[in-house]
Amino acid sequence: MKSFADRADRGTFSLAAIDSLSPPDRAFRYQQLGHIDLACEVYQSIYVKTLAAFTSSTSSTSSTSSTSSTSSTTPGTVDANTIDAATADYCQLLEICCRHTEAVQILRTTLVQHPLPCPTLCSVLLLKILFTHPLSRTSYCWHEIKHLLVQFDTASSFDKKKFKKMYKSHYAYYTIVQQLFIRERRLYRQLQLIQHVDQTEETGGEDCVGRGNSTNTFGYGKAPVTSTKTKGRGRGPTVATIVTATSTLPILYIIGDSHVVSLGHRKVCNHRTVPYVITGLKAWHVHRGTNFFTGANFLKSLEQLFGGDVAHGGGSGSSSGSSSGSSKGGSSIIISAGEIDCREGFWSQVNKGLYANEEAAVSSTVDAYVNQLHVLLQQYSSTIETMYVLPVLPYLKSYSNKNNVYPHPKQDERSRRVTTIKMWNQMLKHKISSLYEVQEETAPEQEEAVAPAATPTTAAAVAAAAAAVAAVKEEKENNTEATLGNRMVYLDLQLGEGPLKDALSLDGTHVNAKIIPYIEQAITLSASEKERSKEGKEGLGV
Repeated sequence: MKSFADRADRGTFSLAAIDSLSPPDRAFRYQQLGHIDLACEVYQSIYVKTLAAFTSSTSSTSSTSSTSSTSSTTPGTVDANTIDAATADYCQLLEICCRHTEAVQILRTTLVQHPLPCPTLCSVLLLKILFTHPLSRTSYCWHEIKHLLVQFDTASSFDKKKFKKMYKSHYAYYTIVQQLFIRERRLYRQLQLIQHVDQTEETGGEDCVGRGNSTNTFGYGKAPVTSTKTKGRGRGPTVATIVTATSTLPILYIIGDSHVVSLGHRKVCNHRTVPYVITGLKAWHVHRGTNFFTGANFLKSLEQLFGGDVAHGGGSGSSSGSSSGSSKGGSSIIISAGEIDCREGFWSQVNKGLYANEEAAVSSTVDAYVNQLHVLLQQYSSTIETMYVLPVLPYLKSYSNKNNVYPHPKQDERSRRVTTIKMWNQMLKHKISSLYEVQEETAPEQEEAVAPAATPTTAAAVAAAAAAVAAVKEEKENNTEATLGNRMVYLDLQLGEGPLKDALSLDGTHVNAKIIPYIEQAITLSASEKERSKEGKEGLGV
């Protein structure tokens, strides 16, 4: 199992050469090239063979122990840790292929049949998917998340540090969800505000991710959680009551890197936000599209939510993946990417000689990123009305300096990133604004060029000129629908030029719920500008 940090988007490989590799290496190369469905098939075959080998070794061990008073471990046998890694590899690709229902079902089965002390790859991945999948949920999902967090709390500090060192990016999701559930005491209250219960299920029913459990326990872990308590005050509903939470509020999907997690399951401008995580997504990956696995994941998520007849599906042809609310008919979405580029992408590209300086790298990436988003917005113009683009949020003022080392060894790197983030946000805002302002101004210029021809010399000339003006007006109306109805908006959060306020920090890297008013203000402001622009066009008689 490789951490996402190890899956660098570099190097090219021919498919012919890949076929000669071992299955794990072949799957990894397919993934790097963006052939995520092929990679998923290879990981599935590895998973199936691993399970078969484990079953065989278990049967062999049982028969040996029954005929001998002493038992020894057979060399080459498959243990539970190997099962954990093979299952996580396969389920991670299922998540990347937007097949969340299948991933959750397999992870749950693995945790029940092959109990391991937390944290394990399967338990962390299950925690992440349960919180971030775009499908509908029952209260069982929220209780299961809490149950997993309790299991993690029982792990020793040594085990947690060891896991974090090996799988830093995976462990980060545990940290985010843990902070959201433990530190934000009103999370359940927030969920109740944006969701209402319209159906009570009998225990043993199935939710969107195929729970299918006939008891009130989760079937894994040290002890079942019978109630969910939040730190300091209040308590959530008990597991005995499993309910389907639906909502009359329209959905606002937030798609992108890990920064979308803490923005999910909120009420924003009378919408219910739903996170859709594309782990490791860079802005450059959006431009690369299917040439890299995160780009392929991003494109597949848009197709799943806004393309075709099946929305929110938990896999091809899955009816269990339907979500409350609808993404059809003029939805809005928020896109988040660029933080990883600013953190590690640009500087490494300059060092490799790909760009003369960091400013050139940022400019090139912003252009590619926005241009590709524009193409996607036109592709889904019938279902996506407004595409909001988040800036890269600034860092906190300083590092945590537990060892009292001054100056902090990473302070210079932090200063460089701060400069890069400012540069990125400025260029991103300018690129989006200039792109759409130019488009909106094109049609009036065309009309002005045709209008002078409408001189009343003869009746035929007047009629021809009037027809020309009418044609331009009709074209302008079509263009207005495309540029004002389907538009891209830079969300200027107006956080100032300084570092991120401590009050907005969740875990030192990601923001908490207090960022929501800034997002609402930016969306409201953009809506006001849209109305003023529309009124201005109508005032011109076009």
